[in-house]
Amino acid sequence: MSRRWSARPRPPLQVAEAVTVTGARHGSRAGDQRVLVVGGALVAPALAVALARLGRPSVWLDTTTPATSAAADPRPIALANASVQILRGLGLWPPLREAASPIETVHVSQAGHFGKLRLRACDCGVDALGHVVVAGRIASVLADAVSDDPLIEHVTSAQLRLRDDGRGVSVVEATSPARAWSGDLLIVADGRPEPIADLPLTTQQSDYQQVAIAASLNVTRPHAQVAYERFVKGGPLALLPLANGDAGLVWTLPEPRAAALMALDDAEFSARLKYAFGGWLGDISLAGKRAAFPLALKEARVSDPQMPVMLIGNAALQLHPVAGQGFNLALRDVAALVDLLMEPESDPGAPALRGAFQRMRRADRQRVKWGTHLGVRLYSGTSPLSAAIRAPVLGLLSVLPGASRQFARAAMGLTPPQSRLVRGARI
Repeated sequence: MSRRWSARPRPPLQVAEAVTVTGARHGSRAGDQRVLVVGGALVAPALAVALARLGRPSVWLDTTTPATSAAADPRPIALANASVQILRGLGLWPPLREAASPIETVHVSQAGHFGKLRLRACDCGVDALGHVVVAGRIASVLADAVSDDPLIEHVTSAQLRLRDDGRGVSVVEATSPARAWSGDLLIVADGRPEPIADLPLTTQQSDYQQVAIAASLNVTRPHAQVAYERFVKGGPLALLPLANGDAGLVWTLPEPRAAALMALDDAEFSARLKYAFGGWLGDISLAGKRAAFPLALKEARVSDPQMPVMLIGNAALQLHPVAGQGFNLALRDVAALVDLLMEPESDPGAPALRGAFQRMRRADRQRVKWGTHLGVRLYSGTSPLSAAIRAPVLGLLSVLPGASRQFARAAMGLTPPQSRLVRGARI
């Protein structure tokens, strides 16, 4: 795994020619303070909807390319218990519920070893440890919520840069003629690829030199609402229960092997998958197209503290998909921001709000970052030391009830402090 550090200083900002500015609201009363939200089709619209529920207008600058690809995203998303609460509080859970499969058991194992860990919802005092929904379905529900809300302006524009107008913050298209949008705060919710040129960032990146293959699968045995996480040679393999009785795949592999598997026809790929996973779900076949995503651990922060810009979701912290924590962590970012903006006289453009947000989110982000990173190193490594301790770790977790319950609560996003939305608030 390679590591890269980079600091991108703030360059002189340019003002584009032939710019059409839409709806600048800087200096208006608190209820009209507008937020610019930049990102793709999951975290950014979720944030825009949350802002609208608070009565705050926003512009969602949609960087999804192409714009129609989000609804076809085959990735299975394991929504933690806390994430379901957040979506319920935003009024987004009812249209998702019918497409969601509850996770009643999490089954963790390592190929070639006896140690297994089973986490059961009933042992943790909850009906479900989480729910699995295909990413494309989440994107569609969010798109519908955005289109129905007059407080959200949705704009598709993948090439953006900052524009210095001496007040608030402005974003302009990197094309001519160009449109521009101004607001009191810019929130970047997506870091792949870099969504805004000229944004002064300091980043740290560790390349896993791995690729995640995602797909929907037909299986011949009932999944019984069990989510499987199996550590095989090269990395983790997750098969997650889907609402229609099928399963969602996220298979992490070294780059060369992933490329070779993606080149196979569907039948041969399915045979290789069943050999790696085992026979718990019977015969396995592809139910749709495969998609591949390069993996890295990436952290970023805005290097100019005076700039009214915040990073959330994978713009701030991009994770390995082991344990499926990326989108869940991002939703907790959204919930924390909701808490801050619900305070009387809260100002989205104030430095105090940005500082408070960083303090609120630091512990949760670091806990998830190191938990996933160390898990990848332990269960993807080939060293004799890592091989010797893998099975005992699973074994200890399985026989120590307190440890397994604590692990489960962390995976459900229920460790304190909890936001209003996680505690059951509705906005």
